[in-house]
Amino acid sequence: MSGRPRDWEIEKAVRECLKAKGTYKSLSALHADVSGILAGREPPMGTTPERIRKIGIEKKLFTVEISYSRRNSLCVYEDCPVCGGKLSATYNRTIDGDGVAVMGAKCSRCGYDVRSGFMRPSRYSIRKV
Repeated sequence: MSGRPRDWEIEKAVRECLKAKGTYKSLSALHADVSGILAGREPPMGTTPERIRKIGIEKKLFTVEISYSRRNSLCVYEDCPVCGGKLSATYNRTIDGDGVAVMGAKCSRCGYDVRSGFMRPSRYSIRKV
């Protein structure tokens, strides 16, 4: 029977992986290594890439380089889609100077920064702090 690991168990597995490799070109590669470590425990455990990403950012285990992709639909996020933190709006003044328009959003916690509401995070590169 598999179990759900506690946050500190995931943190420990991530630290082990980053100590061995240092950087990962994708979150899925880090997830595969962390899952291998957790599956070897008794009882075997599993986790998701999203949980690894959020714990790693919260505990400052690694920095995340985010690649974005353009979508056809507008994305409006209240919380950061990467770490769950608070987003601040990015403003731009109109050409004639009469108004200010919201252009995008950014998160000071993880580095999420988009200039358009049509951009979504698509790939995460992980680097040990």
